[in-house]
Amino acid sequence: MKKLLLVILSVIWLGANAQETNGEKKLWAKSFLNQKAPELIVEQWITPKPETEGKFVLIDFWATWCAPCRKAIPELNTFYKLFTDDLVVIGLSKESAEKVTSMKEPVIEYSSAIDTKSRTYTAFEVKGIPHCVLIDPSGVVRWEGFPLLQGYELTEKVIKELIAKYKATNVHSTPNNSTISIEELSELVNESNEIVKLNIVKEAQERQTKLIEKYNEHQFTLKDFDNLQFTKVKDFNYSKTIRLIFYPSLDRISKERSVNGARAAYLKMSYYPYDESKNGRFDNEIKRVNLYEECTNHPAFAELVSADNKFAISIFSFFQILNTSAIKQTHLLDNIYSALKFNRSFDVSGGVANVFNVISSNSLGLNKDSVEAFRKLISTKTKEAIDSIELYPEKYATNEKLVIKIKSSYEFLNSSFAKGEFINNPAPEIEFIWCSNPHIKRLSDTKGKVTIIDFWATWCGPCVRSFGNMRELQERYKDYQVTIIGVTSIQGSHTDRKNNKKIDTNGDPDKEISYMPSFIKDMDITWNIAFSKDNVFSSSYGVTGIPHVVIIDAKGDVRFSGINPNSDPVHEAEKIDALLKEAGLQFPTSPMTKIL
Repeated sequence: MKKLLLVILSVIWLGANAQETNGEKKLWAKSFLNQKAPELIVEQWITPKPETEGKFVLIDFWATWCAPCRKAIPELNTFYKLFTDDLVVIGLSKESAEKVTSMKEPVIEYSSAIDTKSRTYTAFEVKGIPHCVLIDPSGVVRWEGFPLLQGYELTEKVIKELIAKYKATNVHSTPNNSTISIEELSELVNESNEIVKLNIVKEAQERQTKLIEKYNEHQFTLKDFDNLQFTKVKDFNYSKTIRLIFYPSLDRISKERSVNGARAAYLKMSYYPYDESKNGRFDNEIKRVNLYEECTNHPAFAELVSADNKFAISIFSFFQILNTSAIKQTHLLDNIYSALKFNRSFDVSGGVANVFNVISSNSLGLNKDSVEAFRKLISTKTKEAIDSIELYPEKYATNEKLVIKIKSSYEFLNSSFAKGEFINNPAPEIEFIWCSNPHIKRLSDTKGKVTIIDFWATWCGPCVRSFGNMRELQERYKDYQVTIIGVTSIQGSHTDRKNNKKIDTNGDPDKEISYMPSFIKDMDITWNIAFSKDNVFSSSYGVTGIPHVVIIDAKGDVRFSGINPNSDPVHEAEKIDALLKEAGLQFPTSPMTKIL
């Protein structure tokens, strides 16, 4: 109790003596713990600029007027002396150089600089001082906060342990200098490219075997891998010979407990030379899942994705291409939740709806509580991305489509569909801006009938290929209480299927709508077609890909969703017949038979 009281008093003291006035804004710094630190921007060095390469950097945000700041200086002097080989200490003030140098006591023995324009203060979102940030040699924040706070002080022991931990995971790392010149690497790539061009399979295999044997004993480094970009390798992912040559080295480096090891595990997963034979396809999927698990469980993986967002982007997005049957045959699900928590990136959020659909799929078979835990986690990450967009709009203004996709993903993740509250619940309303049937203004106008919604677009090939099935269903139910509506939305273009051309309608929705009557005639569409007010990729209906069919009963409740309209229409007819019978409505007495 006494310790808790001291902590509370320390916080109150900090608030009373060192907080800067900030109106209604939050009075604490954003946490960057275990994330890549913002850039240190120094307006002027009061002391000589320190050499930070390969060292921990301790930044102390302070001011001469701040009593707690002055109290911390002797301790910071001690850290500077004790860890001089591993640590650089920098005192950063927003005051003028004259003001800082005029302070005689206590004496600052470590590096000192000023930031009168608050560029670094803003980047770290510092609201109160003293505020210390300890950054490791790879640029990741390992400690942050008020250095004098009881129970959470920045001490000699804390710094010593962090330095030791970093050295333990980064020592014995493979030297990252080249082992092969760019010229030799280019020659290797050229030979590999020549093999691809060979039409005789046996000759190609013999040439490939010889080339692999030539480099069998060569231990490549990650620098060699990076240097591939300077050669004529068109696409490393499709150059199997290069992947076979580099794989043993990537496998060797991935065993290291360093960031290099984690990156090698990532590259090994991304560029594994999979068996391309038909019989090896499922074995490939199993291997892909196992490599994903190996990568995300690497001891330094969290450090890798914290230091570079592109790995967080890829590892998060990579999950959506994993085969669900293969996932079930491995141990990946035991660790995937923590793996997905590594996502700290804006860009990755564009694909979160697809990732969640994999996680929540029936074929994966996760229980409801697990699916909900994933939904909340991914929703939180997506909300963080949206907050970043709103905070720094100038940074993302050039990628408006991605911004729209992220916001749509967030809506989807918080929809009744994603929460598992969609089936057997009232169908969300859909407002139509145009419909081929003038009596249908909105979805609820069809209540009392069994309604089939087919989400589609003119540019979508699979959608158009499903028209035959829809035509059969329309013919079967034209005299019954069944309504079929093909729902699309304004796309900014219209695909003329008859003349095989794409027409630009961007910014002119009326023009796009005007093409639909002729499209309906050309494609022999016998059911209703409507333009939705909202995007065809409806978050309310969980539409992340089209075509996507939903069946609604006569009471207006969703009964089936995500049906593939290209599958046998007999199965859809069975569902529709059952719903008509359930509602006490007439239904066809003879079962639908498949047309061969």
